[in-house]
Amino acid sequence: MRNIKFGILIVLFGSCNSERRHSNFRVIFNENDYNFIGTKKDSNSRRISEYFIHKNDTSKRLVKAYWDNGKLLSSIFYHRRKKNGPMKMHDINGKLVFEGMYINDLQNGLTLYFKNDSVVDLQIFYRGRELLLDSFVRMKLITGQ
Repeated sequence: MRNIKFGILIVLFGSCNSERRHSNFRVIFNENDYNFIGTKKDSNSRRISEYFIHKNDTSKRLVKAYWDNGKLLSSIFYHRRKKNGPMKMHDINGKLVFEGMYINDLQNGLTLYFKNDSVVDLQIFYRGRELLLDSFVRMKLITGQ
């Protein structure tokens, strides 16, 4: 029960300052602050992944992976070789299916799962451990009802 209350507080507290938080988030993890450094290709010269390095801090990287059809599969930010920032995954048609946050290689914060552009599930993590939500609370958070 304590985990549920703590998880709800995180979600509610985060939504109170959501506009300010999202603007700061975009500044910290802005893809425009990264320079392209290379592409990895398969034996058929299809792009597998692209690599970017931060303009001012070479310990920060952005890696994008691609499906065989050229659509984006995933994007993840790294800091000192550890996942550190937002991660997004897309299906083979390019639709978003997963969005989560990593800090120091551990999932942290709200993780959302999508189907047909709608949230179908969520998880809340703190330092890599899932905060357990019962199904009623989970549905309330997903639907907002």
